[in-house]
Amino acid sequence: MNNYFNILKNNWKFFVIAIGILIVANTFNGILSISSFEKMYTDSVISIYRDAAVNLKRTIELSIKFGKQLHEFYGINMLLEQFKEENSNITDISIARPGGEILYSLDSAKVHTVILSNLIPDYLQGKEILCKYNTEKKLHNGMYYIFLEIRDKKKEITGMINVTFKESLVKQPLNLIIQWNLKKLAKTTLVVSVLLFSSMVWLFDFSTGRFQRKRLYCLLFLFLCLGQMIYSYYSITYFHEKYVGIIHLKTLGIQNQLTTEIEKFLTAGINICKLNKIDERLKSIADSTPYIDNINVLNKDMQLLYSAYDKHEDFPIENNMESKQILQGTLKSKELISGHIQIQISKSAIQKKIFEIIMDSVTVLLISLVFITELLFFMFIFI
Repeated sequence: MNNYFNILKNNWKFFVIAIGILIVANTFNGILSISSFEKMYTDSVISIYRDAAVNLKRTIELSIKFGKQLHEFYGINMLLEQFKEENSNITDISIARPGGEILYSLDSAKVHTVILSNLIPDYLQGKEILCKYNTEKKLHNGMYYIFLEIRDKKKEITGMINVTFKESLVKQPLNLIIQWNLKKLAKTTLVVSVLLFSSMVWLFDFSTGRFQRKRLYCLLFLFLCLGQMIYSYYSITYFHEKYVGIIHLKTLGIQNQLTTEIEKFLTAGINICKLNKIDERLKSIADSTPYIDNINVLNKDMQLLYSAYDKHEDFPIENNMESKQILQGTLKSKELISGHIQIQISKSAIQKKIFEIIMDSVTVLLISLVFITELLFFMFIFI
């Protein structure tokens, strides 16, 4: 035991520098991975609320098409309250004129106030878009602002929907990811440290002063690469799980929107077998959502009634609830089950995104290995 202690005491610089390089490289790896995931997660959260607002936009535009005026829209506050109930994490939703004057809002104090012009996308203000980065979302004072245009029957912009939610909705999950990365960093560093020290003790006799420096640096490089690969494997597995969870959350949001739409007709007394143009609606959603393979509406006996695509032979009508590729919901009319809605998540879309995540991780890994090689090279020269 004393011999091991003397070995570490006399040659601590090799061990400490190697572990320091591992920590720096893994930290660099983690920062790049978290930055990549942050963008993906932020875009996903925004798209969830944007997709939900599209349904509200469609309802308002349909009423305007049949003669209602946006500034005299009876019952719109009830629609906003319903939107809030279905999306409880939002802070506010409001309807405004193109210039930014708020006509309706869940926060009554905001009515007749004006949204800051720098938050509103240029095209909603009738301005020429000079910058390709002009977007429908803005971050201001810890709040995200999402905008959707409202068009009249002439397809001209007559107003806009503004959904706001706190930045913390995005930051809280990211903080958990950072904590997870720190734990894995500590675990990886500990495991590699023990293995590296044991290997140095077993393979080299430092006490004689005659040890092969090249063999030592090859050993350091081997274990540093091992630490990077272990950490990268953990990251890929974790981000894979998180991404699949995001896709399921987004798909569930779309399913809830469709359920609400269809149940309005069912509650009005329309038979589920006589829903007009429902196939077109399902197809429009599936066409605009790359991670959805198909959407089916079935009767209460699980017989197919409507489908976004003619993929009946490929789509499992009898839902396997253990399958993460299919989400199923119930369609009710006056508390009675009238049918079911099934959404099939595209495996290929998920695999494509996971491949992108893997390639990002491989790129980060290669950059880290180059970084490690350079540091070891300088260590070989100066120590």
